Amino acid sequence: MKSSALKKHSFWFLFGAVPLLVGLGVLMILSSVGTATDARLKEYLTQKDEIAKAQPKGQGLGVALSKQKGDLDSKVTALWGENYLQQKRANLYKWPTTPKADSDLAKLEQRDMPYGSDFLQPAEKDAPAGTPPTSYLDPQQSELIEFAGANVYLKAFRDMAEKVAPTRFGSGGPAAAAGGMGEGGRGMPGPGMPGMPGGGPSGAGGDGWQAVLRHVTEWGTTNKPTIPELWLALEDIWVQRELLGIVARTNTALTKFEPEFSFWNHSPLKRTFTSRLWSISLEVVTDANQKYLKATIHNPTPRLQLLGANKVMRLKVWLDDPKDPQPSLSEYVIGGELVPGYATMDVPLQKTDPRDRTRPGSHAIPLDRAISRISKVEQILDDVSVPVKLIQAIELGMTDHRRGTATLVAPKLKGLPAEPEAATDPNAAGGGQEGGYPGGSPGVAGAGMPGPGGMPGMAGPGMGGGAAAAGARSGPKESVLLGNMLRYLEVTDQVRRMPVALTVVLDLAFEQDLLVHFTNSPMRFHITQTGWQRFRGTLPKTTNQLVGGGGVGGVPGGPGGRPGMPGAGMPGAGMPGAGMPGAGMPGAGMPGAGDGESGMPGASSATVTAQANAGLVTLAVYGVVSLYNELPVYQVSLYEGETFEAGTNWKEPSKVSTVAELQKLLPDPANQAKVKEAIDFRTHDLLAFAWEGPADDKLTFTLNDQTAKFGLAPGSATEKAQHRKLFAVRRTVTWTAE
Repeated sequence: MKSSALKKHSFWFLFGAVPLLVGLGVLMILSSVGTATDARLKEYLTQKDEIAKAQPKGQGLGVALSKQKGDLDSKVTALWGENYLQQKRANLYKWPTTPKADSDLAKLEQRDMPYGSDFLQPAEKDAPAGTPPTSYLDPQQSELIEFAGANVYLKAFRDMAEKVAPTRFGSGGPAAAAGGMGEGGRGMPGPGMPGMPGGGPSGAGGDGWQAVLRHVTEWGTTNKPTIPELWLALEDIWVQRELLGIVARTNTALTKFEPEFSFWNHSPLKRTFTSRLWSISLEVVTDANQKYLKATIHNPTPRLQLLGANKVMRLKVWLDDPKDPQPSLSEYVIGGELVPGYATMDVPLQKTDPRDRTRPGSHAIPLDRAISRISKVEQILDDVSVPVKLIQAIELGMTDHRRGTATLVAPKLKGLPAEPEAATDPNAAGGGQEGGYPGGSPGVAGAGMPGPGGMPGMAGPGMGGGAAAAGARSGPKESVLLGNMLRYLEVTDQVRRMPVALTVVLDLAFEQDLLVHFTNSPMRFHITQTGWQRFRGTLPKTTNQLVGGGGVGGVPGGPGGRPGMPGAGMPGAGMPGAGMPGAGMPGAGMPGAGDGESGMPGASSATVTAQANAGLVTLAVYGVVSLYNELPVYQVSLYEGETFEAGTNWKEPSKVSTVAELQKLLPDPANQAKVKEAIDFRTHDLLAFAWEGPADDKLTFTLNDQTAKFGLAPGSATEKAQHRKLFAVRRTVTWTAE
């Protein structure tokens, strides 16, 4: 009964349960969908925030790279300007001196025109269109004629040769100077590297600097260079003068003596001075109311050392102010032939002049000299004591072995003829170990590969070499200047990089001294290759090496006296000593003296000379010199904390063109002097920028083809500051601020 009733009413039971179940299902569905929706919404909002905060990589990197490029350009520009100013302050770009300081050529140099200038005056701002430019040269170009004159151009070479004395010059290259292996254009084997061009047999091109330095001997029918030829000739002078200056500074550095401190002796009139090679103790002594300077010399090295030419060492000694240009004793003579290693020698007191016994000797202190302290000692170099004995060759435009196949380029000078083709034909250039001039006889190949222009031949001790410039070392201007147009490894608006090579004969002990001075040169000499080999030739003789005998140079030696040194005085007229006659060659040294006071032996023995020359080597130095062009726009610094009154808009700087305007801008004389030292108002204007902004604001400029564009890089600092910047701008440059 119950079962049948349930079946009978099942519809209604199900009908009542369905809404309940459907409601529960709907509630469950709504609850799960809402949770999922909330989760998705939260995820969406999170991703939206991340996207809003994110920066695309391309944009961020682009901004960073742009900033880095700007910083790099500013750094490059700053280094460019600093390098140029260093070279200018070192007088690397000084023109040859003229007989008159106010000559036309001197006035042209004072205009401080940049390298390669055509000497045209900048056009006036309001000049009518088509107005021809005005030249700084007079119509007859007398400045160029004056430059080519022997009392200006050739004198510049004589002056630079004199400054390197007593270092001597070879006969145009290692072949001639060292006994030469070849003839004509052939050179000697280089010391394990490219051979330097030789000068051929002795006399094939002259002796002295004329055979080593590149110079013009004939200026043609016009007796003057063209403007581009002038710049080429000046550059040859600048580079060769600095190369010789490096040698001169190497020599001079070894003449300096430093005072030695002593705990037990504080007497200003008894002091010891030391150099790289010698230690000299000096003491002021008195004898019969006459003061003398007594010396003891010590050789602190393990090797035998000759005192100098004519068996004497000569010193300059200051007995008062070390800054006095004139020493108290201009030629203090220490006689004796040599000093063995670690040995000490007492110097005999020279009271009288051996050439004239009535006169005081070199050790006597003149009565009119102030004597307060022995303050300074310098050695006077001679043919024997000079560190660098011989300059065998100087080559401009010669590459080392690694750059032997490099193609040299010509300068960017207006008015030069079309560039000549580089010498790449193997038959056009002597090469290999012996180098040689392009177009000359083929060089002898080294033990390695032959040089780029060399033909295989007899083996040498080293590798093949690079190529030399195609022109002549001396001769007409066309051969020397235009023939050597291909001279650079690289030419840019900033710098001209010229490969050069130098071969010298020196004692191996001084090799590092020379290389250090190359590295420290303001010319930015980058050494690329060096090498040396034993020097087996003979050094050229000079007149002061000719040896006279007994009593030469003054009083003759007594009977049985030893042969005397050549002296600088009158030949002796008395009885000759044991050597050659007393009437021999006058010289600078000590005569043979019968009283044994200060007479020295005559000629050095062959054994001693051989020992002294045992360390001589031929050193070849290859490198690249960097000749910086003028930066026509550069910043001028004031003293720290100094300021000036100007406008407030950086786009409208104040222009200062005269000293009077500078005095108005900078009333402080110290600042005026600093600015005038950095700028020449004859050729430049001064732009004074002033503005207020973030402390890290930066004012920069870009330079492109004589157009300068100033721009402001705004900073992000919250702190404000007053900014003041000064820039020097050459008047040939067009500038804008935007």
